[in-house]
Amino acid sequence: LAMMTGEYTLRFSPSLVRSAVIGFWWRTVGLRYLLALAAFSLCVGYLLWQGDRSWLIGVFGAVLIFAVVIPAALFWTQYRQAFAKLRGMKSPEARLAVSDAGLTMSSDLARSEIPWSTVTAVWRFPAFWLLVFSRSQFTTIPLESVPLDVRDRIISGVEKAGGKVLG
Repeated sequence: LAMMTGEYTLRFSPSLVRSAVIGFWWRTVGLRYLLALAAFSLCVGYLLWQGDRSWLIGVFGAVLIFAVVIPAALFWTQYRQAFAKLRGMKSPEARLAVSDAGLTMSSDLARSEIPWSTVTAVWRFPAFWLLVFSRSQFTTIPLESVPLDVRDRIISGVEKAGGKVLG
């Protein structure tokens, strides 16, 4: 049997969920992307101002539209899913247990056993951590009731399995 820590109650609120989605979106999209988007927009705008109406401007315009729509859709999708889960909970709480094999999270909606190998990264923020599974999937761990030694076990488990820790 894997050594298990105690069970910790994680409390979720609309402001925490909103911050988690914004944090995920910002780290996924990032400042570089937004700067590149701004630079590309200026180039397209300059070409239009110069009177260029070639097919290339049409292609650039389409690329620009997709470059705006895709990150916006990512944010909106994550936001809607996160708030749907929060609204679906009878009590906005989950229970967390940490073992040598991974995490167990359970709420009135579901129970998930998460092996360390499925966590590709931990993104640390002051009030919460995001456990990232893919470019579009994560789970939020509010830190309020998670002791420092348990946080250290989470970091250790993720790093030993090859995951990264950021922030």
